[in-house]
Amino acid sequence: MKRDFEEVQIPVIPASYHEGLIVDANYTFMPVATYSENAVGLAEYITENHQGDNVPQVAFFIHPSAFGRGPLEDTQKAIAEGMKIDIVEVVEHGTDLDNTAMLQRLVSKGVQYVICQTVQTPVATMLTDSQRLGVTAGSFGEKGKLTFLGAHYTGGSDLIALAGTATEGYIWADSYNLTSENNEGAKKQLELAERYGRDEKAANSHNYGAGILAAQIATEAIKMAKDADLKVTRENLYKMMQKMNFNSFVAAGPVTYSETERIGVDVQNIYVAKDGVFKKVQSFESQYIRKVRAGR
Repeated sequence: MKRDFEEVQIPVIPASYHEGLIVDANYTFMPVATYSENAVGLAEYITENHQGDNVPQVAFFIHPSAFGRGPLEDTQKAIAEGMKIDIVEVVEHGTDLDNTAMLQRLVSKGVQYVICQTVQTPVATMLTDSQRLGVTAGSFGEKGKLTFLGAHYTGGSDLIALAGTATEGYIWADSYNLTSENNEGAKKQLELAERYGRDEKAANSHNYGAGILAAQIATEAIKMAKDADLKVTRENLYKMMQKMNFNSFVAAGPVTYSETERIGVDVQNIYVAKDGVFKKVQSFESQYIRKVRAGR
């Protein structure tokens, strides 16, 4: 549909954060950091926190589609730009209900880190199998064990609901403020959920936060047009989008666009699952993704 948006010249806020949606496109405005930004950022996190003299040995566990392959390709480009990790194996998951052989193979190859770029269900199955086999790392990068990391759709309260204690220690990159942070933004999200009768699962999901942000961006563009005494048209909303700069209580950082910038929130949070919730350990912006984009 990207070509259709360009043809009719209408600004669009996508629900998918696939990097390809903003490549050679003018009218798609990405709300938050892309899946590629998440994956490359996680690889950077590995290099910054890995202990030992060896280059980190990494496997990718990805969705069998462009949604999964795109972030892998961009991580490979980051490696070509100088990022120090080795991608030992890439697993495109199917519908397997048992990952025993795959997990044992990764351990035998010396893999210490597994970056996931898919959705929660296959990740939950893998984490549960890893816990059963006793190969989940008890500390970051533990030798002979596997440290699991994942991008946007591989984590959150939905993953914990599926995998329970098997998520302990799972590291996750996301651009949304979680309700488990119990800060002012979290309280506002829960208040909104209560006002509109959302159940507990929806209220605490980062997917609910994603919906709120999309609505906020669209509403902000309309308000900006009205404040400028402009009619609410495709053309005027497009102009307003390129001047946008505001703070959202559901986002990890400010939402900013310009004539050349098509990603609203560049900040990512790194969360770690502990005692049944994800808690933030740091906020950052990927440096290598900039080099990857500059090389396109």
